[in-house]
Amino acid sequence: MALRLTVKDLTELERRGRLPKGTVAGLLGAAIDVTPPRQSGGKRASLGGLYVRSSWEASFAHWLRYRHARGEIWGWAYEPVEFWFHEIRRGTRTYLPDFLTWDRTGWAWSEIKGFNDPKSKTRLKRFKLYYPDEYARLTVYDHNWFHRMIRSGLAGAIPGWEFAHPLTIARGATRHG
Repeated sequence: MALRLTVKDLTELERRGRLPKGTVAGLLGAAIDVTPPRQSGGKRASLGGLYVRSSWEASFAHWLRYRHARGEIWGWAYEPVEFWFHEIRRGTRTYLPDFLTWDRTGWAWSEIKGFNDPKSKTRLKRFKLYYPDEYARLTVYDHNWFHRMIRSGLAGAIPGWEFAHPLTIARGATRHG
């Protein structure tokens, strides 16, 4: 049976002196991109101090940086435009798409959805009703997309991707996903 530890666990053991300094870097080496433990909303130094609301948004931003570096997209922006539903007087009155990307074919909106709660569903329905042309350019990325990125191995090729899965320490370290 393998001992399952996260990078955070190993780093904490090293900090407390239970592991010699440099153990974490030695175990992980260049074979694994050592990213900080998954976190929720906050600024990401790896994204130039950009504030994101979740680890999925951070990973998606890293994926966009990767695509931009490869010339697949011309650029991207995080939460650049808030759409107002002016005729609505109560409840959900705005929608703020997570990402805008653009390339030679035009622009597209991307929404990262962890939980599609009733308020989120209302936002998307109203966005479709009030801004049908913009809604046609929207892609919603849910847990299935993130799991496919990990299972395919592409997530491991993207610097800064925030993994939720623990590392297995047994005859070296490997990522599970």
